[in-house]
Amino acid sequence: MGWQSVLIGGIAVLLQIGLLLVLWRWLRGQLQTRDEMVYRLQQKLDQYERELAQLEKRPLPPLNAEQWREFQQWRDGARSNLERLAQDQEKLTEEQRLLRAKLEAQFTSRPAPPPRDEVSPDEAKPSEAGDQVLSSYQSPLVKEVVRMLAEGEAPVAIARKKGMQVGEVELIRALHKFSPRTES
Repeated sequence: MGWQSVLIGGIAVLLQIGLLLVLWRWLRGQLQTRDEMVYRLQQKLDQYERELAQLEKRPLPPLNAEQWREFQQWRDGARSNLERLAQDQEKLTEEQRLLRAKLEAQFTSRPAPPPRDEVSPDEAKPSEAGDQVLSSYQSPLVKEVVRMLAEGEAPVAIARKKGMQVGEVELIRALHKFSPRTES
């Protein structure tokens, strides 16, 4: 009886180590995905800034009033896109910082620092920056799961209703950070 319990204990330890390794790889993949997204946003931001600087330096041929109005609308749109991209980059950088801290805390047994804005689950809604950046990658099922999460449904209940694994729902929740709900 003694050697059997030692064997079972050893198998349990090996399974835990395996689970930690799988979790480690998954979290590193998430972090790399965020890094790539921040890098792509920075490249777009740099490209827009270069194009805007070139356009502002280039002498313009004489324009009629209609052409001038169109140019000003385009310029204003480009500036607003630059501002939106800068805001998205800031939000993603903060999310990346939190993910790194959680990852380090998980494997060094230190508590992760709290997010800068503490949010209770009943005040949560999907972050608008994440929705804007990832909206082209969302299927109707993912959008429905995000909506259900924002309404406060439990991941287990959502998984049952949608015929999904609980881990899939948890992954969607992790990818769509929740931020404080603003009162309208």
